[in-house]
Order: sequence, then structure tokens, then C-alpha cells
Amino acid sequence: MGVYTSIPALGFLCLHKYSLQQLFDGLERADGSQATLPDHTKLVLALALEKMQLFQRTNVSWIKDDELIPSACCKSRTKCIKEQAVMARVECLDRKVDVSFLLESWAKVGEGKWKGRLCAFCEEAAKRPYDVARKKAWGMLPSFFGLVPWEELTDAE
Repeated sequence: MGVYTSIPALGFLCLHKYSLQQLFDGLERADGSQATLPDHTKLVLALALEKMQLFQRTNVSWIKDDELIPSACCKSRTKCIKEQAVMARVECLDRKVDVSFLLESWAKVGEGKWKGRLCAFCEEAAKRPYDVARKKAWGMLPSFFGLVPWEELTDAE
């Protein structure tokens, strides 16, 4: 249809909602018929998933920074160190991109599982690098799908 500006968001939503296996095998419609994607689209989605997983692993590495958590003003060092270890285990899922660790606001990360786990000072310290990585991810979203940057991305006339 030539609506290229929708490809990054639609591709991302497909990868978030469905596993690659589902996307490659096809999905059953309500009427029982099978919806399938063209081979080229499957390849684009698989490569985009790999790029997003690499981005995510690199851009949540700040969570392992011992100088960030516990923060200098931490009020619950033992708890925050324990929670940091739990949060540091965050990785992309093998079969789906977990939107909460790539593009969602801090309040929605992990369906709200991160908010309130750290003391207020450590949470504030963690939100800053998270928001930087999130903004970077949104800016790079078209590149994950082999497209030009947002400012150059246009729809067909």
C-alpha cells in the first residue's frame, strides 16, 4: 500500500505479539483460513528481531552498573542490591521481543514490575539511563527493519 511510515510500528507489534515460529508458519484466521506472510517479509522480521535483541542487550547493560544502583542516597541498600540483581537478568526472550524493555515508559516496564522495586533514589537514578535508551530505541526503530531514519521515511504518493 506504500504506507512506509507504519512499517516500523507494525513490524514491532508483530514481533511483540507473535513468535517467529508463528509468523513463519502462518496464523489461523477466525474463519479457519491461514494468514501467511511473503518470504521477504519473514526475512525482514527475523533480521529485525535479531537487531532489536542486540540493541536491547546493549542498552539495558546500565542496570548492572554498581555505581548507579545502589545510588549514593539509597535508603534500602540490601533491598536495592537484591532488586538490581533481579532486574539485571532481563534479556530479550528467544521467541518474542519484550516491548516493556525496549520502548515502554518506566511505569509500564515489565507490566509495571520494575516500578517501586527500588527505593525512590535508586529508581530515579535508573530511570535516567532507561529513558535515554528508550529514546534511542524509538529513533532507531526504522533501521531495525532496514529502513531510512524517521525524518527521511515517507509514504508513497
